[in-house]
Amino acid sequence: MQKILFIHGNSLSPDSFSNQCNGQLADSVISHTINLNELLNGETSLNGSNLFSFLSSKILELHTNNQYDYMVGHSFGGHAIVQSLPQLQGLKGILTFGAPPLGISLQMDKAFFSHPHIGLAHQAKLTNDEINSLAKAYLHKQEFHEQVVDMISNSNPLLRELIPQVIALGGFKDETEILRTTTIPLAILHGEQDKLINPKYYLDLELSMLYGGEVQIIPDAGHCPQLENADCFSQILLSYINY
Repeated sequence: MQKILFIHGNSLSPDSFSNQCNGQLADSVISHTINLNELLNGETSLNGSNLFSFLSSKILELHTNNQYDYMVGHSFGGHAIVQSLPQLQGLKGILTFGAPPLGISLQMDKAFFSHPHIGLAHQAKLTNDEINSLAKAYLHKQEFHEQVVDMISNSNPLLRELIPQVIALGGFKDETEILRTTTIPLAILHGEQDKLINPKYYLDLELSMLYGGEVQIIPDAGHCPQLENADCFSQILLSYINY
């Protein structure tokens, strides 16, 4: 069986992949997850210049011990995988979504929509109203609102605090270059109704190893397609790892 490591997004948790890990893929793959909220607990020395190197070391350690075939990353989790990719020997491929690859010359205005609540994802302390607003920004289907609110409420605020520092200090590698030069297949998924990510941004990227030659669009889903259209998400993932 194929072995997959799932890494959740900013302000979420491994529960965001529960449909895949505990249901739709349970008979087809061996699934492991990283809980970024727990991983950052007590890490008082972290800052914008060393966050990704810290996470890369943890991902590499897990990969060394488990020899994953694929890694799947949502939002910040996708960026963490791409940042680690040059060190990860033996991977067959990676799948990211909600994580437009960013270069050293940031093009945030092209990669992201100007949503009124996008800044909440980079704000450590959130009021109840702000948590609700961020959950609404993440979702197209509000039937998942309470589930996402619960994840945000219980997430580690340190990650939201550190992301602006990473951007300000340039504490990251050029992801566009990493993906342009990778020799393993890359799948990129995008929720058709994502309120935060601009899909046109991907059109200017030269990614020769892109699965299917294009970004895979998941209908009837926003920034969390693994929740909102779990069947379609899992079907694409299975097709990718079996092609």
